[in-house]
Formats: sequence, structure tokens, C-alpha cells
Amino acid sequence: MEPSHLPHLSNSDKTVVMGNIFLAGVLIFGPIAGFAVNGSANGAKRRPQFQDYPATPTSIYPARAKILTSSDRQFRTRIREDAAKGPNFAGKYTIVVWGCGSGCQSFVVVDSVTGSVHWNRPFSILGVPDDLIHDGLQFKVNSRLLVASGCPEDEKCGTYYFEWIKDRFRLKEFGPDPPAVTRAHAVRHN
Repeated sequence: MEPSHLPHLSNSDKTVVMGNIFLAGVLIFGPIAGFAVNGSANGAKRRPQFQDYPATPTSIYPARAKILTSSDRQFRTRIREDAAKGPNFAGKYTIVVWGCGSGCQSFVVVDSVTGSVHWNRPFSILGVPDDLIHDGLQFKVNSRLLVASGCPEDEKCGTYYFEWIKDRFRLKEFGPDPPAVTRAHAVRHN
């Protein structure tokens, strides 16, 4: 494609001019595009990553989940079935997740060594709207980080980052949803 606004220049000069225009575009719009894709600019705070909270996976035969409380008994089949599969979180734990309606998740943590069931979670339900932004619960066997992307107790939607320390979750960071997403969620639920 020949630039019609440069008729007085030779082809090699036109190539140089077009190259300079391209380079200027990259220098001007590249950082903007990078911000849109990465969600951060240079100097912006980096979100917690799974590798930032390492855990060493154990290769143990999981202990049978101890069903002791009425809450344990209510979900005993799911707890026992998933706990029997072995650790999937923070080295020696199993996060057992179940649905609690359309677009809703609940969970407990089972210690694969002792069989203890931990209900000390940061929320009882996580609303996961039917959209492309929220991913629900995310976790890995080699990390102590739990990422909850959704609306805990159907309020304050966003992405929550929790670290599992001494059998408890500690909030490390919260990233609220953009205003347009928050408004859309409010309209759907009112």
C-alpha cells in the first residue's frame, strides 16, 4: 500500500517515513495496549501469584475425613469422596467444593494427614455470576494461595487472594470488580 500523501518522496524515503510512523505508534500506543492487556502499568502493584506462596505436595495416602459436626454430616458424602482423592491444596490439604445453587460455590478444607475438616473459611458461599470475569475458586496443590473470584455472600464482587497459614485463611489482597461489572451484577440481583 503506497501512502498517497507522500507522492514527492522516493520509494526508499517513503519506507523510512512509514517505518518512523510505525515506530512512533508503537512507542505511543504500546504502553497503553500493555496496560489494557496486563491490567497494570509499570510500577503498579502486582497481584499475588500461586508461585509466591509455595507449598510442598505430600505423597501420602489420605486419612479418612473425620465427620464430627452436624455441618460435616450434612455434606459427608462429598467431603469423604473428595478427601479420598488426596491433597489438591497447600501440600497436604484437600479443598472440597460443592454447588449451592446456580452460580454458587461453597467449600471446606480437609487435612489429608489428620482427616480434620476445617470450616474456618473466609465466607460460606461464593456467588459466581454467569459472566466471563469471575472464575470461582482457584487453588493448586503446590501453593498456599486461594483465589476467590466472585461475590462472597453475594456482596462486594471482585477477586480475593487468601493465604492459608496455620489452618486459617488470611486475606492478602482484594481487587474490586470494575464499576461497569459491579453495576451489571447489582441490576441482575435486584
